[in-house]
Amino acid sequence: MTEKKKKVIIMFIAEAPGSTNNHFYLKNTNLFRAMRAAFEQAFGKFSSADDFLDFFNKSGSVLDHLYPLGKETSVNLTPYAAEQLADRMRLIQPKHVIILMKRIAPNVRKAAIDAGVSPSEILTTAYPAGSEKNRQVFIHDISTWLRHILDNF
Repeated sequence: MTEKKKKVIIMFIAEAPGSTNNHFYLKNTNLFRAMRAAFEQAFGKFSSADDFLDFFNKSGSVLDHLYPLGKETSVNLTPYAAEQLADRMRLIQPKHVIILMKRIAPNVRKAAIDAGVSPSEILTTAYPAGSEKNRQVFIHDISTWLRHILDNF
């Protein structure tokens, strides 16, 4: 029996993953904590980090990166990285793309449009690091958008 392809509602795009010891899916990054706070603001408290990650996955959310191998090795390869991201988007076919850093927005937006994502379904917010203001903007934007995008969840 073949496994049913997971329907991706929201594809979140960050710049690059953390180190091998720090990663969103290891539940130990600022991005993970801010994303959990945004989901909790939209849907209520989760009993644990695992409970949140399970909800994140079941809601049709996925996190990817412009530079999946790390920005240190890829920053000069931005056009190539954007093409590769567009290829991944074509495979995944997200309904919405949320860009998690304004600096990478032009490249990610182009990749999403090239992959067939409607421009009206592409959103951008601040990355939740560097300042408390960025973190608060991120949580506000994501929680607001989640309420509309996942309104029946």
